[in-house]
Amino acid sequence: MEDIKRKSLLFFDFASEVLFAFAVYFLLLAHSFIEFFEQTRFGRDTISLYKKIFSFTLTFREPFKK
Repeated sequence: MEDIKRKSLLFFDFASEVLFAFAVYFLLLAHSFIEFFEQTRFGRDTISLYKKIFSFTLTFREPFKK
């Protein structure tokens, strides 16, 4: 019985390490993709358009002012 508990704990320990490694790998891959996207012309245009759109503040009371 102790052997089964030890093997299951070793398995979960190994599984958690593998899951952590996959998470770190995915984050590094996502970061490198974002860095690559920011360097492309399409990325720069998209980012500048995004900043331009969200810097414009909407006031919904303007059309109702007299």
